[in-house]
Amino acid sequence: MIDIHVHILPGVDDGPRSQEEMILMAKQAVHNGITTVVATPHHRNGLYENPPETILQSLCETNTILQQQEIPLTILPGMEIRLYSDLINDLQKNQLIAFNQQNRHILVELPHDHVPIYMERFIFELRLVGYVPIIAHPERNIHIRTNPNLLYRFIEMGAMAQMTAASLTGDMGKNVQKSAWDMINHQLIQFIASDAHNVGKRGFILREAYEVIEHRLGREYVQHYKESTQNIIDGRDCLVLPPTKITKKFLGFFRPFT
Repeated sequence: MIDIHVHILPGVDDGPRSQEEMILMAKQAVHNGITTVVATPHHRNGLYENPPETILQSLCETNTILQQQEIPLTILPGMEIRLYSDLINDLQKNQLIAFNQQNRHILVELPHDHVPIYMERFIFELRLVGYVPIIAHPERNIHIRTNPNLLYRFIEMGAMAQMTAASLTGDMGKNVQKSAWDMINHQLIQFIASDAHNVGKRGFILREAYEVIEHRLGREYVQHYKESTQNIIDGRDCLVLPPTKITKKFLGFFRPFT
């Protein structure tokens, strides 16, 4: 399996603090059936600044350690970028890292409690210059959970979305879990990833999430998600299933959220 959202580089952000913790994470990933991960350190989120040279150097050192330890896990370059006004300019200046340096898809993090007012303009302008934004864990954003058809609008405009595996299994809480399944059932999610930070509560449970999806929706959904992750690291377009609006029950009838 491929996990496209992982914090595994030691001492870079709020992932492992040491090489020893990184090795434990790598072993857990392999035990979970994962062969490839994309390292996505936080960038411009108010706490961490991780320019490409910092990430790429740590990535090289970490892959070397894994080879020496004979741990069959490959780490590819990426970045979890907090949305900011000059993002597109910095991307075109090679000051940011797209998935596996393919210059196609980028992982974008929104603030926890709101969606910036310029989000639609950002998606439009990013698509104009040939990039596709992947919105990280929208089910954990308070504004989107309250107004889920914001995500529908973003997907319609050409963005995609990545869900945290723990959101589906209930480890992020019941409210997040409900929103997660609403989004899955309305085809608003294109990728599942662990967003692993350690071997504890923020560990690798990607296989468990896929098992739950297979049980509820069928093996073809799992295969679709897995193929999409492969396309991401190869820089290819992904099949996006037609999204539908999430509706709520009102006086006995189902009506769309506004």
